[in-house]
Amino acid sequence: MSESLIKMANITKVKISNKKVSYRVRVRMSGKSINKTFRTMGEARNYVLAIENELESGKYADYKSNMLIDDLFEKYISEVLPLLKQPEKYIYPFKLFSEKIGFLELKDVTLPLLLDVRQKMMVENTISFSTINRYFATVGRSFSMAVEWEFLNKNIFLKLTKLKEPKGRVRFLSDEERERLLFECKKTDYLYLLVILALTTGARKNEIMSLKWEQVIFRENIIVLEDTKNGERRSLPLCDSSKALLLEWKSKEIDKVKVFHIKSARGAWRTAIKKAEIENFKFHDLRHCCASYLAMQGVSLLAIADILGHKSLDMVKRYAHLSNDYKSKIIHTLGDYLFPK
Repeated sequence: MSESLIKMANITKVKISNKKVSYRVRVRMSGKSINKTFRTMGEARNYVLAIENELESGKYADYKSNMLIDDLFEKYISEVLPLLKQPEKYIYPFKLFSEKIGFLELKDVTLPLLLDVRQKMMVENTISFSTINRYFATVGRSFSMAVEWEFLNKNIFLKLTKLKEPKGRVRFLSDEERERLLFECKKTDYLYLLVILALTTGARKNEIMSLKWEQVIFRENIIVLEDTKNGERRSLPLCDSSKALLLEWKSKEIDKVKVFHIKSARGAWRTAIKKAEIENFKFHDLRHCCASYLAMQGVSLLAIADILGHKSLDMVKRYAHLSNDYKSKIIHTLGDYLFPK
């Protein structure tokens, strides 16, 4: 047996029961692997010798695993997803792809196949290009792990260009809309506080709903978020009004651990939106409201990105025109002062 193959081949003794054992062979070749189990050490060694002959003949030059896509999904979902935050939100893309190509082997996945799957997804499912891109990115990560696990030589998903996504949606409340909404929210005490915090801090709904009192540092006028979407610690400054509302809420001692003793505010939110007669507005848009109001007050995009917890300016460039409008008004005010009519 050649020295190079000895380094690539590994025979492991595996205990099946009290009396029975088996011998597992694993052969690694240029990032690929072959696994097989035998009853005796002699059979295992003979198999390694046979692989050596086939290797020299070039049979395994383009070796790929015969693993089914569904099997990869099962392994990824059970071993990798539990390590992520909110793993349940990543399940649906795998279910969708499983229905379409789960019965195929990994080696059968080609770029034309992925393009066909995406085209059908665009026609059959009423979902945005942004969502489709996220689904492919999620499933594509399982194929990257397949490469790391040596089931594949390369991840074909990386060759697929993304669909062109529309510019980020910006929907913020006018002064009149905001007054109507807050009036309705006051009818449900916790909802009013929830909305005020979203408006004044730009925090996400889940970040606010999961708040604990220990995260609210009243003496420093901040809320500390330890577990954010991008995985970094972030602090939210509290304005005087928000702090006062929080102190009043805490004095009621509804819950000594969590700020909000509720599982969901969906019903109360929908009722408030409906009664306030506000259209095309989601709770997440309160985050856009915060950013938009800051931009209109002349706050820099860099500061807005820091408050919202974005690592780059790309996500807040959508608010640039609001900042420019504000600057334009200032210049017009200066012009009227210097050149009175």
